Amino acid sequence: EAARRAIALNPRLPEAHKAESLNLRFQNDKPGAKAALLRAVDADPRFNPAIINLGVHEFTEANLAGAERYFRRAVEVDPQETFAMSWLLFQAGWTRRPEMALEMAATIRRTSDQPFYVGTAHSVRAEVHLRAGNIDAARVCLSEAIADGVLESDVLAIEAGIAASEGRTQEARAMVVRLRATAG
Repeated sequence: EAARRAIALNPRLPEAHKAESLNLRFQNDKPGAKAALLRAVDADPRFNPAIINLGVHEFTEANLAGAERYFRRAVEVDPQETFAMSWLLFQAGWTRRPEMALEMAATIRRTSDQPFYVGTAHSVRAEVHLRAGNIDAARVCLSEAIADGVLESDVLAIEAGIAASEGRTQEARAMVVRLRATAG
């Protein structure tokens, strides 16, 4: 009701359309939620909260290319937008584009000192190297992550990945059990 009232008072207010979108999303009206986000972007083509939410919407609809376009647009609007960068980073990993993933991880690390983003950058770099079978490079990522002060959960996840890649499955399992009890 508040979102609709705000829209009635000022239809060019992107925040009101985004608020309406969130309400519609919680009501499981995905088409209505997307339409409200599109109205928010129509009201302000540089309104990143709606652009990013459109990317998330497309991702949840299995439209990875559409999601990537929105996340790239968000980074174009704000080159410091690490949340959209992290989505691009994950998508690069999921779609097996290791060069893009490594580049995006480096960009995120240069852009942010927030623990979540620092840990994400190091963890995904290690994952890319482990997928390529380069355990030594993953160990370097682990050392850099520790030196960078990443959260214990991120260090443990990288260590578990290395152990599993080396065939030390019991040790990797024990680390995963510890991860379940670790915040982060």
